[in-house]
Amino acid sequence: MNIKKIIVVIILVLMVLSGVTFFYLKSQKVISSTLGDISVGTFNYLRFSLYYNIENKEDVIDKIQWEEARLILADRYDLKQEPAYPRLLKIGRRARINRAAVQLWKIKLGKDFTWDDMLSHYQVRFENAVDLIVPQLEKSGSQVKVKDDTVVIGSWKGGEITLAMLHSVMLPTEWEHLKGFDRVPMREAVDENIKRWMSVIGNQEVINILQPNRKELERFDQAYVADRYLSAKYALAKEGIFPAKKINIKLRPTQVFDHFFKTIHRFLMVERTKVQYTMVKDQPVAEKFLEGLQKGYSFKIMTAQYAQNKSFIKTAHPHWIAGYDMNLPLLERENRSFTDKLLLDFAQRNITKTTPWYGVGEGVYIIHVIEIIREDKHIDFKDFREEVTIDLSNQILKKEYDLDIKETMRLNKFKVRPQHIPLLKVNKNGLWKF
Repeated sequence: MNIKKIIVVIILVLMVLSGVTFFYLKSQKVISSTLGDISVGTFNYLRFSLYYNIENKEDVIDKIQWEEARLILADRYDLKQEPAYPRLLKIGRRARINRAAVQLWKIKLGKDFTWDDMLSHYQVRFENAVDLIVPQLEKSGSQVKVKDDTVVIGSWKGGEITLAMLHSVMLPTEWEHLKGFDRVPMREAVDENIKRWMSVIGNQEVINILQPNRKELERFDQAYVADRYLSAKYALAKEGIFPAKKINIKLRPTQVFDHFFKTIHRFLMVERTKVQYTMVKDQPVAEKFLEGLQKGYSFKIMTAQYAQNKSFIKTAHPHWIAGYDMNLPLLERENRSFTDKLLLDFAQRNITKTTPWYGVGEGVYIIHVIEIIREDKHIDFKDFREEVTIDLSNQILKKEYDLDIKETMRLNKFKVRPQHIPLLKVNKNGLWKF
């Protein structure tokens, strides 16, 4: 055997060994739990697609543990038996696929890429899609066969785009709506579903690179549904997020009656309130402000030191603001400054402890409601029994949810193998380095 043949053999052996090593690394288990394993490939995919804004890998692991606990808890309430489960599972899968594709496109096309940039990258053309779909609907009486690929509606650099491809990323109701649309809304629906189908292409590129286990990914699509299911069951969100009945809480009449008097302020409008407030730069400064108050410094002194500007030093002086004038029309009644509305909301909810409010982009409010004068009228318990019952049961459910999640996390046999967690980097070509 000459030297050239020996070199070729050595190269082939090295290629085989590198491939085996790559497959071995991807199949190593990062996490094992009651629900099963999570391989290196799946863990990397999750970090890239779902948890891309979490830098610390320990925080990613905490997030995964939390997701698993919610899925386990949801299964105790027979999540998979719910009629809405298959539809929401598909929505969850679509959301994951889209997020993976978007992260890939940000790397390949730039973080501010547009829809047109993505279409250009994949050489997508579907200008005549509606003109090609409508005759099919007219010819078949809306009974278009979507299991074959005979209805071509466009193209991309990988080949043809067929109506069957669009159908594969649509919910049954979305497909039925599309068949009944006029041309303009049909064009909008086609645009949206071309984007979804291209997300499948982008997601497949991510899968080819990171090699996740598809069955393991299915668990996180289920967790998407579980999150919404538990939000409905435990009354953590408004109705509509999942069509499921909340857990029934049996309350004694005395519990409801006591809660009514504890929260009676909710039913009495604020006529005026005495307040002091300021605004500071950010959360760390807000924490320093509150620490100063705990040490005995006055609100005025802390404001003089930390207020974002001079206008917020004046507002630290206690002053009265009037409540809403209920005799005015609604639009005039609501014609108040944002700050007034915020302060009146604090007063209406009886929040009298000095409290930071982080909902403003330009800073953090520090609010202290000193005194509240409410309307003087008789409130009859029977008029508010139902509302009070719902409020109390929702409060109890929220507490039970926290306890149930913690207990579920404790019982889940969750084990991490940190030695199998690689450091991930992305190069300029959008490929992952391990």
